[in-house]
Amino acid sequence: FRIMQARVHVLARRWDKAVAAYHAMLRDNPLHLNSIRELMDIENITPDSDICRALHAAQDDLSMKPYDRASTWFLQGQIYMNNGRDDEAFAFYVEGNRQMQAVHDHRRLEYSFSTLLPELDAAFQRRYAPITPPDPCPLLIVSGLPRSGKSLMETLLASQANLLAGGETSAIYNAFLDVDRSNGADAVAKHFQAMPVSPIRSFFLDRLRGSPKTSATRVIDTTPGNLEQLGLLGPLHPDVPVIFVRRDPRDLAASLYFKQFNKAHRYTYDLGTAARAIARTEFLARKWQATMPNPMIEVRYEDLVADPVGCATRILTAFGMAVDQPALRRAATDPG
Repeated sequence: FRIMQARVHVLARRWDKAVAAYHAMLRDNPLHLNSIRELMDIENITPDSDICRALHAAQDDLSMKPYDRASTWFLQGQIYMNNGRDDEAFAFYVEGNRQMQAVHDHRRLEYSFSTLLPELDAAFQRRYAPITPPDPCPLLIVSGLPRSGKSLMETLLASQANLLAGGETSAIYNAFLDVDRSNGADAVAKHFQAMPVSPIRSFFLDRLRGSPKTSATRVIDTTPGNLEQLGLLGPLHPDVPVIFVRRDPRDLAASLYFKQFNKAHRYTYDLGTAARAIARTEFLARKWQATMPNPMIEVRYEDLVADPVGCATRILTAFGMAVDQPALRRAATDPG
């Protein structure tokens, strides 16, 4: 209950009250890990603080759940990094990631492709292109790995009256994963084309109907797993715009390595597997841009940070969407 109170204060920008609420929880439970994570977003925690000392004392406590024990290392890494002690911070991240590999028994650490990928070429897109235009799908996809700038892109776009922030819905990813793939991509395409109603379109229409933002006509989906499945989306919904967000591979690999992910992103637990994941996703982005019929555009994270309003304006204009510049400027300067 108290952490929810702290989050309400954060949403209301009552920073002093939020900080006080987090500290109150930590006095009762010095290892309330979510409180430490969230407190670091609004207050600097130093390596000589009671909070950091509690994390250090617990880092080898075998009575803790393995994930939580690894968290003590990641959190110390962030504390040291935030205070400019990068070499010491990196050592914490190394151990934290080593423990996360052990959590998953060192299994499935590589970012892998769908077995259907070789079949999802330009010929496949032409073969299953709809004869008549399908009903419009109220969706816009922002695609890329975590930490690539997808959230910033979504925040900017969702400032527009016609776009609703949907976050990582997993709707597209799950729709394609739930289908029998044993007979190849052609069978999957025929399965979806035989459906009287597109489950993807229905899902996002329902999201719009259930939203208080009544002006929205499209939902933004940022699910990282969408990138692997995009080739199957083209024949069903060639009207859906796709934004590929890229980031300097060195910065992206480090950012992934410094973030404690659970099972969905195991490739982040080692810099080598993270680098290969980045290379593979860039290959996928190039492949879809070369083969799919959907309107697509690419944006670099570095450009997005340097000129958020300009980048968002360019994207919206390219997709033929209205641009509300004042709303973009407000979103770009919002400290939250």
